Amino acid sequence: MDGLWEAVDTTNDSWGYAWYDENWKDTGEVLRRLIRVVARGGNYMLSIGPRGDGTTPETCADFLTGAGPWLKRYGKAIYGAGPSPWQRQLLWGDCTVQGNTLYLGSAQKTEYIARLGFLRSLSERWSHQGKRTGFPPFCGGPRPGKYL
Repeated sequence: MDGLWEAVDTTNDSWGYAWYDENWKDTGEVLRRLIRVVARGGNYMLSIGPRGDGTTPETCADFLTGAGPWLKRYGKAIYGAGPSPWQRQLLWGDCTVQGNTLYLGSAQKTEYIARLGFLRSLSERWSHQGKRTGFPPFCGGPRPGKYL
């Protein structure tokens, strides 16, 4: 998407603390949503719905504790990363770009993040329909149009 944009999400179905709402997203689901938003050039904001006294529900604390090691390991795929060069989700998942490195993230398993650090050399060789695209055309190549 062009321009600045942000996706706002919740860890369950409520925007604030709701004692009856136990429909929690798991850590993997929230991380997949984070990757999806970053891959489309957006900012991801997550509401954890604190209680009236300011404490965090235990399930949210568990989620945040679980997301920490993943972000420590794969943070370069998120922090400061640019959107996917294909401007859409691919069959297997999403990707982000950091410098000349392409990060590929599985749509099914957040623990599968591949790092391809040879993007510049590939971009010099590939073209799409006779025009230089700057990115290799694997997985269908760049496609003009809207994000999914």
